[in-house]
Amino acid sequence: MNRQRKIIDRFYNNFKADFYSEVPALHQSELSAFQLKEFGAQAIQAQPSFNQWMYSDNLNNKRIYCYSETQIAGQQSSIEGELAIKGESVDSVCAINLMVAEEWKMKGIGVALMGSLLNNHDVVVCLGVSDDAYKMFIRQGWSDMGKTSYFIKPMKLQALFKDKKESGLMQNVKLLAASLLSKLVDMRYQLKADALKFEKIHSGDQVDDLMILDKSGSSSVYFRRSLKYLKWRYFDFPGEQPYELYRVKAANNRFPGYFASKVAKWNNKKALIISDVESQPENFNQYVDAIVRLAKSKNVDVILYQGVNLALEKTLASRQFYERPHGDIFVYYCNNDKYSEILKNKENWAIKFSDSDMDFCYF
Repeated sequence: MNRQRKIIDRFYNNFKADFYSEVPALHQSELSAFQLKEFGAQAIQAQPSFNQWMYSDNLNNKRIYCYSETQIAGQQSSIEGELAIKGESVDSVCAINLMVAEEWKMKGIGVALMGSLLNNHDVVVCLGVSDDAYKMFIRQGWSDMGKTSYFIKPMKLQALFKDKKESGLMQNVKLLAASLLSKLVDMRYQLKADALKFEKIHSGDQVDDLMILDKSGSSSVYFRRSLKYLKWRYFDFPGEQPYELYRVKAANNRFPGYFASKVAKWNNKKALIISDVESQPENFNQYVDAIVRLAKSKNVDVILYQGVNLALEKTLASRQFYERPHGDIFVYYCNNDKYSEILKNKENWAIKFSDSDMDFCYF
């Protein structure tokens, strides 16, 4: 065992007697007050309906909190996961919502809470961490994968100039050129997509096996999702902005998979958020063209994508989605050296915006 892991285990052993994971929580009133204070009244994590959905409606998700000296010192949650690595199923989770009370910071609570995940899973993935948490993770020996990719596609010229009154002439010229080029590319590909249809899935009862793909031949590392998970994730979500699931068809031929999106406010603009695209790489063109057509029908200002998927991102770039430097921090911890070589290559990963809690900010 290396020195970093010994430090993690020492803090974990110091606090584990004060850790609780029962659902419903044994200290519910104190935990609710902690979430309200630390996340804020407007945050979805502080809402009872969210906690019911996240932990009671899906018992595979976990929330561990530390109750010490008659108060909540911190909490750590995880979303269920089964990472496919070269076709092999590996016990994994996405770590989310690490929060430590101000008076308990610098005492090892955060390290101990995360240690509870590291001790129970082969791989732990964390996306969208804060700068402070990132520094802690790196000290602990997590692998740094940089940032998730972040793409924006302008759908309306005027949307680009919202909040841009102070921009210089060259910046405005670039924005205008980007918008015009995007429209020209849309005309080219949308003409070819006349027969392409996107069909909305109206309930969880319509979710079927053709939506769950075996991608072992195309993606080396990705989270496997079940039909039960899809129903919970997209149809039961308690946020004000609902998800929508769609199938994609051309003539009488349906392309296996689906895509999930939601319409929400972003920087004073109406945005279509791409939460999930499940498709074989050879069908990414059809899926992206369907998403663009959906965005037009929704009359949005922009389309937003965030994730890690080299093949999908090549298609997005070909449709004039512009990459921006605002992705979320992406780190992971692996307990098994057997997977270290394949995991450290970012090109092997396929990570969706909805694999963790990254898109909860658009609730």
